[in-house]
Amino acid sequence: MGQNRRLDGRALSIKEADKPKEGSYRARGRQARDWQEMGAGNGRRTFREVVTNGAFYCDNADSRKPKMEYGDIKPFQEPKEPEGIRVPIEADEVEWVQRSAIGNLRETVSCIVIESYLAGEGVTARVRPVGGMNVLVIFDDREEMETLLKHYFEIFEKWFQELKPYSLENDERRYKVWVKVEELPPHLWNMKIFKALGESWGRFITVDQATEKKSRLDQAIIKVEVTSKRRVPACPQVIVNGKKCIMRATIIETETMDIDQKILPVIGRNLEKLEELRPSKS
Repeated sequence: MGQNRRLDGRALSIKEADKPKEGSYRARGRQARDWQEMGAGNGRRTFREVVTNGAFYCDNADSRKPKMEYGDIKPFQEPKEPEGIRVPIEADEVEWVQRSAIGNLRETVSCIVIESYLAGEGVTARVRPVGGMNVLVIFDDREEMETLLKHYFEIFEKWFQELKPYSLENDERRYKVWVKVEELPPHLWNMKIFKALGESWGRFITVDQATEKKSRLDQAIIKVEVTSKRRVPACPQVIVNGKKCIMRATIIETETMDIDQKILPVIGRNLEKLEELRPSKS
């Protein structure tokens, strides 16, 4: 084929090229080009473009999937172990906690009063404060505790908003705290700001009277319920109409069971209340 053709007076000889052998250098190069150009056409990118520029989802793809651009993909990293002081604790060392219940009190009351009331109901338990209005009720037996909480909870609801078995994994304590907010500009003295701050820390409850009536504008006092006092940052930030404002926040008071200062002086009144709450045997 084409043996009679000439170019510049020279005869041309045309032969069919030999196909590269499987696994040869030329064959590997051709396969690489095929992979690189795969997907080209119809407005789609080639394999090479995807690798060098990052993947993305086309307009008609699932819009719920995030768009990925070059530089967003981070290399895999081994998870880091938590930092801190390592102390091994055996299961038998926390046996007493596993037969305990954590509760949040309705009002300030002495642990002694609660223990006396429970004893009158035939329940033997020790009550210990664990911060804020939270107490730990320690029973003699885990099965007895579970039975009482499940079938006879009315015994406890006089004193407790809630009472549940203590969890080794989750801290169920809550704290009602008063937070002083300073360095807040006067034009941001707004209940929206106070509620937004409270909800960002936990559950907003109220503000004090001076804050509500704008009696003073150098500090706002907000009451919130939080799962940890660490939830209240020292320098909270709010963004209003695109402008950031940084202020100062300090916990100034916590509703707590301070036995020495609050409870003992009123034990007499609590004991009278105890007798009123206990049902008559007549």
